[in-house]
Amino acid sequence: MNSYDIHSEKGKRTAILFNGNALKIKDFSIEFDVTPKNSQSKFGIIASYQNSKDWLYIGCDSTSDVLTHSHWNLRRPHAKMLLDKDIVKFYKDFKRHVMIKLEGTVVTVYVDGEKIIQQQADDLQTKAGSIGFMVHNGGAVHLANVRLSEIKPRAEKEVTALPILLQNKELEVTFAKEYPAVIQYTLLNRGVQVDGMQSNKRTFSINGIEYQGISIAKKQGEQLVYQTTLPQIKVSFDTEFSLQGKHLQMQVTNLKETGTLKVKTLAFPNHDLVRIKQSPDAQLSIAHGAEKDEYFRLSALVPNASSKSASIAILNTKQVAATILSNSIYNAEQIRYRTIEHHGQQSTSLFSEEWIIRGIDRKILPLPQLTVILTEDSNQDGQVN
Repeated sequence: MNSYDIHSEKGKRTAILFNGNALKIKDFSIEFDVTPKNSQSKFGIIASYQNSKDWLYIGCDSTSDVLTHSHWNLRRPHAKMLLDKDIVKFYKDFKRHVMIKLEGTVVTVYVDGEKIIQQQADDLQTKAGSIGFMVHNGGAVHLANVRLSEIKPRAEKEVTALPILLQNKELEVTFAKEYPAVIQYTLLNRGVQVDGMQSNKRTFSINGIEYQGISIAKKQGEQLVYQTTLPQIKVSFDTEFSLQGKHLQMQVTNLKETGTLKVKTLAFPNHDLVRIKQSPDAQLSIAHGAEKDEYFRLSALVPNASSKSASIAILNTKQVAATILSNSIYNAEQIRYRTIEHHGQQSTSLFSEEWIIRGIDRKILPLPQLTVILTEDSNQDGQVN
């Protein structure tokens, strides 16, 4: 797969399929450079192709609405659904790099190394099929440097506790053995416990792609340090944890790239750094920048395959509240939250949005840092106030 020039007439659509109709894949990621030949957008990928009446399209169908947002849609032969809007534009003769991931019912889109969409489409039922590109209704693009990779399912494994704790006068933290993650917090004043990760795939997301990692934990003074290597791409880094009062601090250091790959983004997928189980008094409070605030009883939330974003997110019961601060520079989307069900128990967790490691000038930005903040019911009135 090298380069393609595709165009369509008004009211028509043009599609190409890789390897004719022979290649059949269900979950995948596809990367490509796109240079539009006009500023109409109306291009995307075609997936799960069975025949001319059974296919799925994911693409940018509008360069700018009245609020200057581009529109990304999911289409079938006779149906259309808006996936999301973003400020990224596709203008004539201006090249951009796009990556689209389709995994189960979750669609993720990156443009020039930054994630602009991650959405679960509840009615998205895909099956193995052909993959390619489509333009429609006057769209015209030049596509180059196309790379297609199948995403194979990885089973989650139960986390096991590391026999090394971090503890001060106020807080004790138990960590996972094989991955830089927390299993449990104990607030020592009243013995209140807050949970962390239960299971994971032991993967790390680099430039939007998940890679298996090997992490070894060591106590270094007052810190717990995980030394992680990703052999497949020859990248390594340290994840350092430390305590300050009722706060847990985490930072990534010593990032090394000994191969050809350069790290643009880094994430700990579904990190579940702090998690509250469903109970009558458990709730989630979130803010979306300056636009709106929302409040949910955890019992009203439904388990979801995809996490969602917020600028601020707070989990609480009548006994304890927890939140996360992150230096991720995704504006108003620094925190992610998700609701999961594990062994019949439903809970909601918080973790950081991915971090942008390199800017558009390719220089290294401040490496990832976050703080988990816990607080008890200080006045012991059993109320959230």
